[in-house]
Amino acid sequence: MSVEARINPSWAGRWLLIAVSLLVFAGWYAYDAQTGYPRKNQEAAARQDAPPYSEREITMQWMIAGGCLVLSVAVLLRLAVHLGRRWSADETGLRGPRGLDLTYDRITSIDKTRWDRKGIAVVHYQTPASEPGSVKLDAWVFRGADSVLAEVERQTGLTDHLAP
Repeated sequence: MSVEARINPSWAGRWLLIAVSLLVFAGWYAYDAQTGYPRKNQEAAARQDAPPYSEREITMQWMIAGGCLVLSVAVLLRLAVHLGRRWSADETGLRGPRGLDLTYDRITSIDKTRWDRKGIAVVHYQTPASEPGSVKLDAWVFRGADSVLAEVERQTGLTDHLAP
């Protein structure tokens, strides 16, 4: 039986919400630096009061806007990289992101110590060069990861095994 896990829309939606929030904050701080703070300084000057915002504070607004913009781009890139990823398991093996293709005979153990609490399982395996390797299967990031893990357990006979 072939099963597949794709990106969880809830996970992707939360990262998208973070990116949009950061973009809104970037716009807000940029507006204050470009228009809001200078206007308040001009109004204070017209009243012959001391300006409420220094050049340093205006520069800080630009820096925060830039930081929020950079972070939002980083979050969007992270999301874009993950969108095409998926896990699948069938009679022949486990396939995952970045070209991972494992036959079941190479899987040595499954660490499910964090599965019940966090939905994270670590599959340990031997590489073709007989070196140990591991991959993390995260049910929060990948919807259907529980089905993929169940198929791996069924095919390997490894259940509730911890890492060596």
